[in-house]
Order: sequence, then structure tokens, then C-alpha cells
Amino acid sequence: RVAHLEQQRNRLEATLSPQLVTAFSKLDTEAALRLVAMFRSMERGGQLTKYYHKWVRAGLLQRWPAIVSEGEGESAKVWIGQFYTELLASLREHHVWVSQVFPGEEPGHLLAQLVAAVLASLEPSLEFCLEAAAKLCTSELDLLVDVKTSTDSFATNLFDLLVGASESDLKEVGKVVYKPFRGPISRYGELEAKALISEVTSWNTGGKDTIEEIHSLVGCVARLG
Repeated sequence: RVAHLEQQRNRLEATLSPQLVTAFSKLDTEAALRLVAMFRSMERGGQLTKYYHKWVRAGLLQRWPAIVSEGEGESAKVWIGQFYTELLASLREHHVWVSQVFPGEEPGHLLAQLVAAVLASLEPSLEFCLEAAAKLCTSELDLLVDVKTSTDSFATNLFDLLVGASESDLKEVGKVVYKPFRGPISRYGELEAKALISEVTSWNTGGKDTIEEIHSLVGCVARLG
């Protein structure tokens, strides 16, 4: 009887799973609440967050290559900035929705795991995009500063949504958010030296009167600071 009951549960789960996926994908609160109650009634509540993560993650991941494709000719910092903006908007919507559909779960915990999985699975990866962009720009350091500024803004807004997440969840999110900068940080001295050499070689003080020379030197020293 136990084996037969488990077999029937498996069949029912297989029948309801497509409906659950559709409800999660469309953020259909009414359908999701009904299906969540059914899964819990047949002791399959533990599968709910797995379905949620799997299908919501898949939907969010699809947006990144679309942004890259649509923004062909734009810089990587534009792509990354746009993706972060859209991702935050989606996460805010999901934060409210998760609170309604999974009242027993901590929204910050679910979203922390979700965003970590999304950022770790982007294709092409953010590291690849930064490396490719660095080869095309005149100053890799300026590019990294711009992207770091965008990333800091994203992280600040993101962590406001992760209240209630565990310390380990937050550490994992922090690691994946700033992972694209690991390589450049290891070459920071080289990048600073390259930028300084470029700055110095651009100085041109010839053919000016004394006062112009002084103003030029003051400006150069300020940029070095």
C-alpha cells in the first residue's frame, strides 16, 4: 500500500508540475497558492522551492544573452548596467510574490540563493565580457572603475532585498557579485602603472609661455594625486 501510494503521488506530481512551472513563470499568485497547497497535502512541499529556483532561474538567465545581442555595438558596461537594473526589478517583484506564496519561507533566503545561482551561470560570463571589453577600450582601469561603480550600486540595492538571509548566503552572493574583479585586482599595480605612463606621455608643455607652463604642471600634478 505504501509503495502504491508513493506511485500515485509521483504520478500526481508529474501531472501538476507543468501547471506549477507555468504559475511560477507567470507569477500567477492564485494558481501558485492552489498548487502549493496540493503539493504540501501530498507531502511534496520540499519540492516547491526546487521548482521555483529551477524555472525562475532559467527565465532570468535568458535575459542576459538577449541584452548582449540587442546591445551589439554597445560597451560591456552598458550591458552589465542594464542587466543589473532589470534583475533588481525582477527580484523586487519576486520578493513580494514569494512572501505571499511561501509564507513559511524567508524571502531573503530564497532570493539570495536564486541571485547567486543566476550570476554564477551567466553565459557569456561577466568575466569574459570584461576581458573582451578591456581589449577594445583605451583605458582598462577606467572601464573597471565604471563597472565597479555600477556593481556597487547593484549590490547596495540587492542586499536590501536579502534581509533575513543567512550569513553564509550573503557571503556567497558577495563572492559571485564581485568575482569578475578578481583577475583585474591581481593586476592592479600593472594597470595603475599603465594608466600613469599613458597620462605622463600625454603631457605636452612645449610652445607655451611661462604662466601656461605653470598651469599645465599644476594640472598634471593634480591628476597624479
